[in-house]
Amino acid sequence: MKRKFSVPVIIGTFLVGLFFITTSCTKEKLIYQSDRVYVDVADKDWHWVENDKYENGGFYMAEKPVPNITQYIFDNAVIEAYLYFNDGNSISMTKLPYIKTFPAEIKDDKTGVVVGYQPVTEHIMCDFFPGKVVFYIEVSDLGYPEYLADRTFDIRMVW
Repeated sequence: MKRKFSVPVIIGTFLVGLFFITTSCTKEKLIYQSDRVYVDVADKDWHWVENDKYENGGFYMAEKPVPNITQYIFDNAVIEAYLYFNDGNSISMTKLPYIKTFPAEIKDDKTGVVVGYQPVTEHIMCDFFPGKVVFYIEVSDLGYPEYLADRTFDIRMVW
């Protein structure tokens, strides 16, 4: 027994297939643009900002101009920041926010002799704004001045 397909079903199937073939694949290529900016923050650029909510609370902050972050890029791009490390032998980088815990010396107030160590945690992060980047360092030991070293950041943008 043979079944006959009606002409409208065959024509309908052909038109649906033709529709998917012509609309599902385009020859347009997505073109992305990117930019990269290195930002150096010297130890003298960091300044202390009091946090009124906590006694002796606050953080270090450095604001740097980055004119490459236009309003258009701010609204439409993916922007990331990396912290560079250079120990003289090799260069590495890590994405912000950066969190590290390490031992800090505890010195006797009278003699200045190291009597022990305590864990100290630093958090380095940033906020992006049109035309600038603001970097922050929050430290569990607020009086530890070694956090204010010269640092190099790499800002990458893709839009």
